Amino acid sequence: MVKIIRIEIVPDRKLLLLFALYFICCLKLSAQSGGNAQFCNSIPSCIDFGPANQLNGLDTLSKGDSLSITLWARWGDFNDPCVGLWANLFTSSDSTNSGDNGVWWIQHNSTNSVFEFALHTNARSYVHATTPLLAGVWYHLAATYDGSFIRLYVNGVMESSLAKTGNLRAFPAATKLSMGSWPNPGNDFRRFSGNIDEVSIWNKALSPAQINNLMVNPENLTGLNYDTLNLLGYWNFNNGTADDLTAFANHGTVCSDIILPIKLSSFDVSAVDRSVEINWQTTKEANDVYFTLEKSKTAVDDWFTHETVHSTDNSTNVLNYKIIDKDPFDGVSYYRLKQINFDGITAYSEIKAVNVNSQVKGLIIYPNPTNSHVTIRAISSEEIENIKIYNAVGQDVSKGTIQMSKNENQKVVELTHQPAGIYLVKTSSKTYHVFKR
Repeated sequence: MVKIIRIEIVPDRKLLLLFALYFICCLKLSAQSGGNAQFCNSIPSCIDFGPANQLNGLDTLSKGDSLSITLWARWGDFNDPCVGLWANLFTSSDSTNSGDNGVWWIQHNSTNSVFEFALHTNARSYVHATTPLLAGVWYHLAATYDGSFIRLYVNGVMESSLAKTGNLRAFPAATKLSMGSWPNPGNDFRRFSGNIDEVSIWNKALSPAQINNLMVNPENLTGLNYDTLNLLGYWNFNNGTADDLTAFANHGTVCSDIILPIKLSSFDVSAVDRSVEINWQTTKEANDVYFTLEKSKTAVDDWFTHETVHSTDNSTNVLNYKIIDKDPFDGVSYYRLKQINFDGITAYSEIKAVNVNSQVKGLIIYPNPTNSHVTIRAISSEEIENIKIYNAVGQDVSKGTIQMSKNENQKVVELTHQPAGIYLVKTSSKTYHVFKR
């Protein structure tokens, strides 16, 4: 029997691992693409989340005996002058006295040769991984605690465990949450030199299968809106910030020279006669090569390149870009920006829609089909206010959906918790079909 394996193109941080999995087992593999945070590079840097006992949702950790933290990490330069011993990746520790007074430490051993996971319940304990670390190689790291054992996984394989019991300790008052270093001046702030990506924290112990799922396709586990039960924080840096993508919104502050990807401050499309004017503005560009403006008639799977624009590479100034599409589709055209940096890593903007024919009345609904949410645009605010949503058997599910955002002529409706099937979006005069996968 022949096994067919489909491997999709992925960012370089996962490539080595996924090739290994290719030879080990039969899998359908895919991965998220986007930016990451680069630390140090000879200049001290970190992301500061503030006092841990003031962060949303983290108080649930000290009420239980379960924890998981996952992330991708890649060393840049072990000999970078800013690097400290026990280089820290993601840590909650004391910012004033002893840095070993805290709750957890995702870091390295004293020689920065292997990963270390330390946890404080009724006392502080730690375990070391066994994989020797190399510069320039991405590693997936998962640290878990289930009330009986602490475990440390590297690239989906458990490398170390230690018996441990008790609830996680409550955060001491001086404990801060930080990434790329610890908040204490001891050991040169234990600074890390390299890249960190796709950081998550949970108030449950993830299973080996869940860790592998999160490693290969994170949104399968986190949900497209990062609202899965027990997920307390998720940071992927794709929007050029250290913002938490969960509803807890524990956003980080970049405390010095971290290289984050492009920060897109605006992206707008507008009809001008029979043409479409596309404008976007950036306030920061780092390691970018070019933008690609993509166009679609359905906003589903028919995207194609309309035009490519080279970026300014590295800039902290406000930069404005404009493209004129002189041949939009008859009716509705959809646009999105694709950012590609020198690593080959890509990130996408939100999708924008424009109707170049003012005589065309009715709703614009996209994406359709959808896995999670749909954007509904109307000619008038009155039409938006009177929209009703029904399932295939005629039940009004409008109240069962979540209105994520709204402006005068548009609303974004969340369908994640609705079952797959056909939904009817009705105005006073027309009915539209939406397909939920």
